[in-house]
Amino acid sequence: MEAHQLLTMQNRKKAIYIADDAMVHIIWQHATLCLNVTGLIYLIDFLDGNPNYRNIGFEAYGNMDDGFEIWVQNVGLRLSTDDCYQFKQLLVDGLASLRTAKA
Repeated sequence: MEAHQLLTMQNRKKAIYIADDAMVHIIWQHATLCLNVTGLIYLIDFLDGNPNYRNIGFEAYGNMDDGFEIWVQNVGLRLSTDDCYQFKQLLVDGLASLRTAKA
């Protein structure tokens, strides 16, 4: 069985783990997104406004009033504005934890 190391957790339904195979597992409510570490970095850059990652499967639609729909390859998440900030913070915290662990 593959072991997972917790990188960060907002609550039990919002967390990031890294597996022995270096795949990052992003848990958000009932969805799990699996990316490699480079994909996590690209996703954070994309959410910071860098549109260059659309060709690898990242899309975002919406606005501050109605919320957002974020697609990571074939998985879509509907997020309120607050959820969008929390999701991005989860990713940033997970990457920071990973960098600390590697140092």
